[in-house]
Amino acid sequence: MSSITVAKQMIDLRMKQLTEATYQLREAIGNSFLTCRSCKKKSKVSTIVLIQTHWYVAPQGCTGGDYWNAGEKQYNCPKCGHRNRDLNNEGFKEASRHEDAFKCVEKEYAR
Repeated sequence: MSSITVAKQMIDLRMKQLTEATYQLREAIGNSFLTCRSCKKKSKVSTIVLIQTHWYVAPQGCTGGDYWNAGEKQYNCPKCGHRNRDLNNEGFKEASRHEDAFKCVEKEYAR
Protein backbone atom coordinates (compact mmCIF):
# COMPACT_ATOMS: atom_id res chain seq x y z
CA MET A 1 0.00 0.00 0.00
CA SER A 2 1.15 3.48 -0.74
CA SER A 3 1.61 6.03 2.01
CA ILE A 4 -1.21 8.10 0.49
CA THR A 5 -3.65 5.18 0.76
CA VAL A 6 -2.61 4.55 4.37
CA ALA A 7 -3.05 8.25 5.20
CA LYS A 8 -6.54 8.27 3.65
CA GLN A 9 -7.51 5.18 5.63
CA MET A 10 -6.29 6.84 8.82
CA ILE A 11 -8.35 9.93 8.06
CA ASP A 12 -11.45 7.77 7.48
CA LEU A 13 -10.85 5.95 10.77
CA ARG A 14 -10.37 9.18 12.71
CA MET A 15 -13.49 10.73 11.15
CA LYS A 16 -15.54 7.70 12.26
CA GLN A 17 -14.06 7.99 15.75
CA LEU A 18 -14.86 11.71 15.86
CA THR A 19 -18.45 11.05 14.76
CA GLU A 20 -18.86 8.39 17.45
CA ALA A 21 -17.32 10.62 20.13
CA THR A 22 -19.64 13.48 19.14
CA TYR A 23 -22.64 11.17 19.39
CA GLN A 24 -21.52 9.95 22.83
CA LEU A 25 -21.06 13.55 24.02
CA ARG A 26 -24.57 14.46 22.85
CA GLU A 27 -26.00 11.44 24.65
CA ALA A 28 -24.08 12.26 27.84
CA ILE A 29 -25.29 15.87 27.83
CA GLY A 30 -28.85 14.77 27.02
CA ASN A 31 -28.78 12.44 30.04
CA SER A 32 -27.38 15.10 32.38
CA PHE A 33 -29.53 17.41 34.50
CA LEU A 34 -30.00 21.17 34.81
CA THR A 35 -31.13 22.74 38.08
CA CYS A 36 -33.78 25.45 37.96
CA ARG A 37 -32.66 28.70 39.59
CA SER A 38 -36.12 29.22 41.09
CA CYS A 39 -37.49 25.89 42.36
CA LYS A 40 -34.06 24.16 42.58
CA LYS A 41 -35.49 21.01 40.97
CA LYS A 42 -33.50 19.12 38.35
CA SER A 43 -34.69 18.36 34.84
CA LYS A 44 -33.09 16.07 32.28
CA VAL A 45 -31.59 18.05 29.39
CA SER A 46 -33.24 15.81 26.76
CA THR A 47 -36.68 16.84 28.10
CA ILE A 48 -36.03 20.59 28.00
CA VAL A 49 -37.00 22.92 25.13
CA LEU A 50 -34.07 25.24 24.43
CA ILE A 51 -35.03 28.82 23.51
CA GLN A 52 -32.71 30.85 21.29
CA THR A 53 -33.54 34.54 21.69
CA HIS A 54 -32.97 37.16 18.98
CA TRP A 55 -33.09 40.94 18.96
CA TYR A 56 -33.87 43.27 16.10
CA VAL A 57 -31.55 45.90 14.65
CA ALA A 58 -33.33 48.55 12.59
CA PRO A 59 -31.95 49.76 9.26
CA GLN A 60 -29.57 52.71 9.38
CA GLY A 61 -29.12 55.24 6.62
CA CYS A 62 -30.05 54.73 3.00
CA THR A 63 -28.16 51.51 2.39
CA GLY A 64 -28.16 49.75 5.77
CA GLY A 65 -30.55 46.84 6.04
CA ASP A 66 -32.32 45.57 9.11
CA TYR A 67 -31.32 42.24 10.67
CA TRP A 68 -31.68 39.98 13.70
CA ASN A 69 -28.88 39.06 16.14
CA ALA A 70 -28.86 35.83 18.13
CA GLY A 71 -29.01 36.55 21.85
CA GLU A 72 -28.71 34.34 24.89
CA LYS A 73 -30.16 30.87 25.24
CA GLN A 74 -32.87 30.21 27.79
CA TYR A 75 -35.27 27.51 28.92
CA ASN A 76 -38.51 27.34 30.87
CA CYS A 77 -38.35 24.96 33.83
CA PRO A 78 -40.67 22.00 33.08
CA LYS A 79 -41.57 21.82 36.78
CA CYS A 80 -42.35 25.44 37.75
CA GLY A 81 -42.25 27.37 34.44
CA HIS A 82 -39.50 29.78 35.55
CA ARG A 83 -37.44 31.18 32.66
CA ASN A 84 -33.79 30.22 33.21
CA ARG A 85 -31.07 32.16 31.41
CA ASP A 86 -27.54 31.11 30.51
CA LEU A 87 -26.20 34.26 32.16
CA ASN A 88 -23.89 33.18 35.04
CA ASN A 89 -25.02 29.55 34.71
CA GLU A 90 -21.98 27.63 33.48
CA GLY A 91 -23.71 24.23 33.48
CA PHE A 92 -26.50 25.48 31.23
CA LYS A 93 -24.13 27.52 29.09
CA GLU A 94 -21.99 24.42 28.39
CA ALA A 95 -25.01 22.21 27.69
CA SER A 96 -26.59 24.80 25.38
CA ARG A 97 -23.56 24.61 23.08
CA HIS A 98 -24.91 21.20 22.07
CA GLU A 99 -28.41 22.07 20.91
CA ASP A 100 -29.11 18.59 19.56
CA ALA A 101 -28.99 17.22 23.14
CA PHE A 102 -32.18 19.14 23.98
CA LYS A 103 -35.75 18.09 23.18
CA CYS A 104 -35.96 20.83 20.53
CA VAL A 105 -34.91 24.41 19.86
CA GLU A 106 -37.40 27.25 19.58
CA LYS A 107 -36.42 30.62 18.17
CA GLU A 108 -37.85 33.67 19.89
CA TYR A 109 -37.80 37.12 18.29
CA ALA A 110 -38.36 40.34 20.27
CA ARG A 111 -38.37 43.90 19.06
